[in-house]
Amino acid sequence: MCLNRKETLALTVEFVNLVVFCVLNKFERFLEHLYSQALSFYSDALKLKNDPIILCNRALVHLKCENFGSALADSSAAIALNPQNAKVLYQYFYSLVI
Repeated sequence: MCLNRKETLALTVEFVNLVVFCVLNKFERFLEHLYSQALSFYSDALKLKNDPIILCNRALVHLKCENFGSALADSSAAIALNPQNAKVLYQYFYSLVI
């Protein structure tokens, strides 16, 4: 079977799209794995010390995972411990808006 130039180009574009899809899909799963490890790490750290920075960092991971309720809870707890932290205030309001 001999393909003309147009058919060859179409197959090449399809192949590239498939490769890009596979790479992005694996990357997303890799990020999900990293986020779940980060959540576990921050949760273990909070068992040792209730720290506003740790809460703020865990809230950020929750935001990345689109767990907005959990991000709001961690942000609220961090604000209660340190109301001057601009980063956690941003995360709190971002959780409310989204």
